[in-house]
Amino acid sequence: MVAVKSLFERDCEYRYVPGMISELKFEEKVRSVSPDFLDRLLTASGIAETDYFYLLGVYFYLMATPQMVTDFIRYYRNYYGKSECERLLMGKVSSKEDDPLVGEEELRADEAIVKNRLIKLARKHLLFAFNITNENSSEDAGGFKGTVFCMNYNGFRIIKPKFGVWPVFERFPIKYEQYYCVTPVQKMMETLHACRVGVMGFKNHKPGVRIVREEEMIFGARKEHFTPTMIVEVASPSCLYHVIVEPAHFCVDERYTPKSKHLQNIENLIETMNRLINHYEYMKRTYQKTDEIRFLLASENLKGMDTMVRLMNKYERNFSERVFFTTDAALESSGCLIEGVLMAKEVKAKDADTTHLGLVRPKKDPLMMQGNAWIFESREENL
Repeated sequence: MVAVKSLFERDCEYRYVPGMISELKFEEKVRSVSPDFLDRLLTASGIAETDYFYLLGVYFYLMATPQMVTDFIRYYRNYYGKSECERLLMGKVSSKEDDPLVGEEELRADEAIVKNRLIKLARKHLLFAFNITNENSSEDAGGFKGTVFCMNYNGFRIIKPKFGVWPVFERFPIKYEQYYCVTPVQKMMETLHACRVGVMGFKNHKPGVRIVREEEMIFGARKEHFTPTMIVEVASPSCLYHVIVEPAHFCVDERYTPKSKHLQNIENLIETMNRLINHYEYMKRTYQKTDEIRFLLASENLKGMDTMVRLMNKYERNFSERVFFTTDAALESSGCLIEGVLMAKEVKAKDADTTHLGLVRPKKDPLMMQGNAWIFESREENL
């Protein structure tokens, strides 16, 4: 258990800490451009065919780091397959080494190459680039430091006609009106972490796994509306799993958000999770629906997971074996979702004949595999 604890005690890479700020890079270059400028950019070899895939990665997340774009490209290839990606490139790739989709794995995973391509696209007015720093310059300031790319309207205008009719994106709306380019840093970090966890966890799965960003859910007798950060649809032989991916971070900068309000937002999320589980159970009882719902929460570290589990205790029976926790650091170290998650489960108290929610490792026994096939049955072993 010591090795497992150390896996989750390490802070996630996208952890927010007070003092973090975002600054727009290439500010003097940012401007609205006319349609004829974009036409000239595309027809005069201003961007390569492969650049569409980098833009597509940022389009999917709406804001992303270079590593996140690399993770997305691998998921995208697994979803559609090599031949379909080659068809989309239309033979205009100068060399295989330049192709992020059909080249060797080591070449596709080179984050420095991806970052340079994204910076080039930002300089051509197709993306915003934000530099995340910390006002506290001490070495132990912590938190994320690096460049985050955000889709802008120019990027939307050239990506939508290229990919908009493809099945995985047919219901994906353009969210530029929600102003991701001015998202507060804390919200930006939480969203980045949840999105990276979702794609990292499933990028090596079988092609049938579908990942969707911000697709609205309507449920219950009152027609409640809930828009998860990410939904992963995993088909198993017995049912379709809807895995809701959300951040669960507790560090907050009280200059902008009171700690009490931030905690209330987390408690509201827990209440919504419980109502969603009740809705799915009702649909199974009343209409014989086979769909299952699970939650994958992106936490800052093991301490954050413990805090979240304590807050979830009033619904322990509903949440037991349905809620899972991880961090990007744990997934990167373990290499797969099976080894990189902890699960909320009813456990017996040490000094009383009662139960409470605790954190346990999912076991690969028949009962657990049947109840959580989205973890145990859908991973490709030889990727």
